[in-house]
Amino acid sequence: MKLRRWLCMGLALLMLVSLFAGCNDNTPPVEGPAGQTPSTDKNVLVLAADGASEYRLVRDEEAKQPVKDAFSSIYSAVEAAVGVKIAITTDWEEPADKEILVGNTNRPASQKVLQDLKDMQTLEELVGDGFAIRVVRGSLIIIGTTDEATTYGVQYFLSKCLKVEGGRVTVSNELDEVVSLCDMLLAQDVVGSPLKKQFSDYVDRYTEDSLLSFDEVEIEGARLYEAYEIDDRYQMDGSGALRFTITRSDKKLTNLMWRTGDMFHFEVKDKYTATLKLWLFVDDDDKVVCDHDDVYGNRQEGQATFYFRAFDNKGRIHCWNHTLTGDGWHEIELTFNIHSGVDKDFDYQNITGFGMLVAAEKGTVIEIDDLRGVQYTTDYVPEDLPATGDRWITDGEYNAFDGAVIQEWYGCSYDLEDKKFGNSSLRCEGDNSVTDFRTIISNLNVPLNYQEDVLVFWMKVDKLNAMNSLLIELNQVQDNHEYEKSFNKTELQSFGLSTKDGEWCQITIPLSVFGKHLDAEKYGDSENITMYAFRFVVSGVSGKTYVVHLDRAYLTTKSALGMN
Repeated sequence: MKLRRWLCMGLALLMLVSLFAGCNDNTPPVEGPAGQTPSTDKNVLVLAADGASEYRLVRDEEAKQPVKDAFSSIYSAVEAAVGVKIAITTDWEEPADKEILVGNTNRPASQKVLQDLKDMQTLEELVGDGFAIRVVRGSLIIIGTTDEATTYGVQYFLSKCLKVEGGRVTVSNELDEVVSLCDMLLAQDVVGSPLKKQFSDYVDRYTEDSLLSFDEVEIEGARLYEAYEIDDRYQMDGSGALRFTITRSDKKLTNLMWRTGDMFHFEVKDKYTATLKLWLFVDDDDKVVCDHDDVYGNRQEGQATFYFRAFDNKGRIHCWNHTLTGDGWHEIELTFNIHSGVDKDFDYQNITGFGMLVAAEKGTVIEIDDLRGVQYTTDYVPEDLPATGDRWITDGEYNAFDGAVIQEWYGCSYDLEDKKFGNSSLRCEGDNSVTDFRTIISNLNVPLNYQEDVLVFWMKVDKLNAMNSLLIELNQVQDNHEYEKSFNKTELQSFGLSTKDGEWCQITIPLSVFGKHLDAEKYGDSENITMYAFRFVVSGVSGKTYVVHLDRAYLTTKSALGMN
């Protein structure tokens, strides 16, 4: 299973285990204090009491590290709670009467519970992957359909099943829980990408109208995929979310919804600052086809692509392909100046439909909630501006974007720990691929002058030999009215890139070295444009991984830097 997901689970477990003393799987097998017998109770299993334990923790001899970490967290929790060190071992030892079996052990009880889970999947009583926590003849079994599900099962067990009271650690003798990872994720507030969408920070500067909140009555007349329902338990906003369960596996796109009619209408006042905003849930991003699976011939794990469409009143379309990272709920923003395609003469004043398409494996659960239209107004002036005449793109702080929307894109996130300034930096991570990894900051309103302006930003590359090039686009209209250039490492070094791995460096690039992509007939051949989107694209060397950070990007003038 991919590293990103293990890291997410590791963080979740770490938060829980931090309540207790630390422990790792290198702890040698130990025995509870001799001569003491824990208390007994017919209604509970007493895992530890009176300074002793009759149980031992058992894991698969070949368990992978995430399962080992989860296994160790149970040891730590019991020791921290009552000071008892439960004996730990692997399944190569002979079975005992009282065991806590974690993961896919060779014990018949573990194998029986695992088969029950698989049977439930076949009968569709369990949607997707999940885990079981069950007491069987005095032993406790925690096992999932996958290693990841097992780690979630341990998290669930420690937070919801384990009881500590009066010096005793117990679980119910009738414990028999089966939990779908999909339901577990749905119940959480927001999981997945750590990207923070910026409009939520500017409530006082835009008006927001709910276009579709997916109350039951609003489903009438919509064209929806065959397997849908209203989920009123796990919605993000409103009284219900629209839930789809994919019933067949197909790499071809499936049209999940196509909404038209009088109940949906959004009028774009300014296509450079207008956004459609929605909540989107996916239970397993690895089961959703990424848009470059076939194009590049390699699977990008941890990335899921959705295709969104806005329809005008004549059926013409404005398209987005949006790639997200991480399972769970995501807040998506679709800005009208960042898109995959738009029909000629698309009527922005009369948007009367919305579509969502995806290619996914059978059993994948997808939900959408609270679709609304946002018209951003660019009257915000961020604090802590640079020198007079300088203009922020971003200085790396959550609250210091000039009204920007950060598009969730391939391999990009915020990094709260590794930054040069402020509270965060933008992070692009490549994983053994020549595929581009990028971030887009859109809905800006930054004036540019091609001959006079200079782009300044801070950058750090952990492995320079793994990075191939950096593409920067300063867009008014994507792929049409922009300044753009791809810089190789030698060129970047001439503009300030360090030759040392992992060193923050200031990059200073005059816009006059960028190429101009202007539709002179439509826009005029001007050296002054307004930048509404800043695209930062890193390309890697095949077979190598890298991490690139971006912080404090802004525009200044040659005269301010003494470059004239």
